[in-house]
Amino acid sequence: MTNQNDGLVVVSGASSASGKTALAAALIARWPGLTPAAVKVTVTHDLLKGCPRGGSGCGVCSSLAGGYRIITDPAILAEAGTDTARYLASGADRVRWVICRPSHISDAWDALKPFLPQGGVTVVESNSLAMVRSPALSFFTINPKIPRVRWKSSSGALILRSDFLIISRHACEDERARMLYDELSILREDGRTFLLPDVEAALTLPEVLNRLRGDPTGNGILQRESTDESVIA
Repeated sequence: MTNQNDGLVVVSGASSASGKTALAAALIARWPGLTPAAVKVTVTHDLLKGCPRGGSGCGVCSSLAGGYRIITDPAILAEAGTDTARYLASGADRVRWVICRPSHISDAWDALKPFLPQGGVTVVESNSLAMVRSPALSFFTINPKIPRVRWKSSSGALILRSDFLIISRHACEDERARMLYDELSILREDGRTFLLPDVEAALTLPEVLNRLRGDPTGNGILQRESTDESVIA
């Protein structure tokens, strides 16, 4: 039986504007011709910070009555300027938007199981899911211009448990970005902390590409769906 976390790729981040959506979209575009699914997870404690999908707001979040809601309406998902629309534009075959209360993230994820592609890839943007599931591949993004007082409470744990920590410069002064990189590299001690010009550059790293392609036994994320070398070149 296929483990439904096998094709799960999760992107989390320290704060808004850390590059989570940009990296998720780049990962989706990395699978042209395949069938990646994409999920945006919004937990209710984020709702006071403005529209969590990047748009002007559609009123969906405020209508949450139970523990969670899964948005499937194509018109809402394709609304211009939102993160879900960006997933679609990047080539996601299927997109869902999950709105849930913090205590219901596992319930919401279980309800999504029929949507997840069997033996395929699902790219999820979520800190909350990264805290309760062990994905096949995980990224944590940091914008060094954002002060730590604005980092999410899950940042400390996810900095340590994510496969790759991506610090993107975001036009930040070199010394500030470098000091953060040095600090977190020492903290993680695994050689998978990177200071890059932007989050998309993570997909040029040999370490990341090797995880996508898989080890010599053929256990890569991509290899479950395609043996076309042009997809992972």
